[in-house]
Amino acid sequence: MSKSSTQALIVGVVAKPRIESARDLVVQLLAWLRERNINSVVGSDIASELTDAELGSAAIVDREKVAAGADIVVVLGGDGT
Repeated sequence: MSKSSTQALIVGVVAKPRIESARDLVVQLLAWLRERNINSVVGSDIASELTDAELGSAAIVDREKVAAGADIVVVLGGDGT
């Protein structure tokens, strides 16, 4: 089902906690999304590692609920398994 032009895309962001390179990518991704007025939802585990300025207007939810609140999910910092 496609979204109508009045519905906003929501991008979920999940990252492996305590991995600096993943954290840095999350910060860059959230900034990129903000610049394009794209809504985002972030797992609380990684959100706790970010400043309010880095989070911007991203919604924060339990990691397990990110997918339920997003149209697409970006996963960063996996270990390859």
